[in-house]
Amino acid sequence: MTKEPRHTDRIDWICFGISVFWVAVAVVAGLIGYADLYGWPRVWSIAFMGAGWVTLFGTAVRILLPNYRRNWSEWLVLALLFLGIGHGDTMGWVWPVVTTATAVLLAARLVRNRPPGSDAPPADSEGRIRP
Repeated sequence: MTKEPRHTDRIDWICFGISVFWVAVAVVAGLIGYADLYGWPRVWSIAFMGAGWVTLFGTAVRILLPNYRRNWSEWLVLALLFLGIGHGDTMGWVWPVVTTATAVLLAARLVRNRPPGSDAPPADSEGRIRP
């Protein structure tokens, strides 16, 4: 049984690179005291907020460009998770919104992938349930 290769595209690589760069800048700013100078709440909160905004921008690009419009819901869930971690200390309403949005996206994906007129979950030719 062979695994299906994971397909990545340029949007994946660009968002990942910008996110890693942003996290590195935030951590270095915290280590040298620059974050304290400007009153950043916590360095890791800033790092996750930046990664969340970059991922959310990448998701918007995926939705707007037809050639890249695959698996955007997973990226949206990841962006909401990163933003929830980043804003979690400052706003108490973030986690309920992130949890509700994740549940709605997962339910919509399940309904979208279900064959019409079928009560069973979608399966491939070998009988395995598709995600």
